[in-house]
Amino acid sequence: MKESTLLCISRCSLFQNIGLDALRRLLHTVPYRVHDYEKHTLILVQGEECAGLHILLSGEVDTLMDDHEGRKLRVETLRAPEAIASSFLFARDNVLPVSVRAKKRVRILVLPKQSVLQFGRQHPELFIAMIEDGADKIMRLAAKLKFSQFNTIRQKIASYLIEAAVRQRSLRVSLGYSKEALAEMFGVTRPALSRVFSELFRSGVVRQEGKLVCIRSIEEMRDILAHRSDGTKGEDFESG
Repeated sequence: MKESTLLCISRCSLFQNIGLDALRRLLHTVPYRVHDYEKHTLILVQGEECAGLHILLSGEVDTLMDDHEGRKLRVETLRAPEAIASSFLFARDNVLPVSVRAKKRVRILVLPKQSVLQFGRQHPELFIAMIEDGADKIMRLAAKLKFSQFNTIRQKIASYLIEAAVRQRSLRVSLGYSKEALAEMFGVTRPALSRVFSELFRSGVVRQEGKLVCIRSIEEMRDILAHRSDGTKGEDFESG
């Protein structure tokens, strides 16, 4: 294995607590495969067995879910280095609930289930990291489902800022995510999110102080939530 590939693997959150030398030794003792996929290639198919741990080494993939009419709903975009569907490998019914499609040219490491078990016996921190990775993805999905109840980007932002203000006990809040990550969570495009933030800044409802967003009042945020349309409906959702 090339040293550059090994470094990519070590930067994945599942392996960050495993030393580079230990990772190198382990990959000499367990079977694995590395695959390259071109843009738009379907890598994993919803409903098939999750038989190995897939690590995205380079590029981006979309996870997609088929609805009852056969349309594909984009669940999230994953960017290297990132584990793909790690929480399903040891599920009792370990079929994939999503398909995975290359958004651009990607390289993926596949560790068969037995290799992961052998790896984890020597380094139990791998199993802990897999549990944490699965929990983080469930939390992101739960947040995305919660924000899907709102019709507009303005309402999604207001809901998020109210929760952040309550959690941080301040009207001057840290967003905690990049705009790109927030757009992913809200299920909207990055430009659309930035446009609505700019509108809120111009109106004075919120203002920016360095890396903090300052809310003028919780009541104004609640007023935004109370209105089911603000003129931006129809521009909020990113298609498939």
